[in-house]
Amino acid sequence: MQPSLSTTIGPMRVTVADSRRERCRALVGLLTELGLEATGVHGAHQLYRHLFAHPCDLVLLDTELPDEDGLAVARYLRRHSRLGIAMISSSEDAADRLRGLAEGADAYLVRPLEPEVVAATLISLGRRVKSTPQPTAPRWQLLRDGWQLAAPDGQTVELTTAERTVMSRLLESPEGEPVERDCFIADLSDGIEVFDNHRLEMIFYRLRRKVRERIGRDLPLRSIRSRGYLFHTQD
Repeated sequence: MQPSLSTTIGPMRVTVADSRRERCRALVGLLTELGLEATGVHGAHQLYRHLFAHPCDLVLLDTELPDEDGLAVARYLRRHSRLGIAMISSSEDAADRLRGLAEGADAYLVRPLEPEVVAATLISLGRRVKSTPQPTAPRWQLLRDGWQLAAPDGQTVELTTAERTVMSRLLESPEGEPVERDCFIADLSDGIEVFDNHRLEMIFYRLRRKVRERIGRDLPLRSIRSRGYLFHTQD
């Protein structure tokens, strides 16, 4: 029985994302023995939905998830959160370790896992996370390399190429600043002169309707006369 980590780093919520259920269950059991609040999921999509509804402090991330590459998941989490991320792999290759760290992982653990190493890693990550302010409000985000729009409650909508293009532009814009129509047109076509302005309006009309029909909520998108469109990532 390992000493409780909660006495060292305080209460911590950990999510384990592992493709194999038995292995995931065993790791959740170990973390629970260490005094942490642990939950297991078995894929990237499950992980995203879980994090929307149940924010946590640390993620132990399998490099080989069934629905999305673990490195891509680490890259996304690092870009959009301040979570502590420990990747778990069966590969001892130095290049794989460096790739995982480069994509955003704070630590890289190799199976078979040693409880003492897991504990030491979590202490290190826990101290960093506790000293870093965490984002509080869930936001609209793009998942799966931009092909899926996720609402703050975790519901998702699949996007077309054009919808992915305009949503990427909107979410890259600073909060509260509208995106000019010409920016969308430049992303969608080879030139403003040959672009049908009604096409942009139709893209947003169909996207609004799709979001309302699929997840039962309105897209927080507002048209700014003579300028463009404003999107609120929090609603």
